Amino acid sequence: MDYKDRIRDWVNECERTLREGARQLMQRGTEYSLSDFSLLPLRYTDQARFVDKTLPGIGISKLEEIEDAYPCSLIQQGMLVC
Repeated sequence: MDYKDRIRDWVNECERTLREGARQLMQRGTEYSLSDFSLLPLRYTDQARFVDKTLPGIGISKLEEIEDAYPCSLIQQGMLVC
């Protein structure tokens, strides 16, 4: 094998890159996607406001406390406006 040193370097670099990627992912906080709230008609900006402001405003600090979230019905929306 003419290139075994280069192949070994490439494998070592791949391993280093994977380990670094895993380390960085472990340091990140939890992030949510739209599929985590599939029943709500949210965009990503709405989702950020929902997770960062709405839920803490009603005393929910961990999303694990939520089993599901549903949109308001028309009558409920009317009650909220009044």
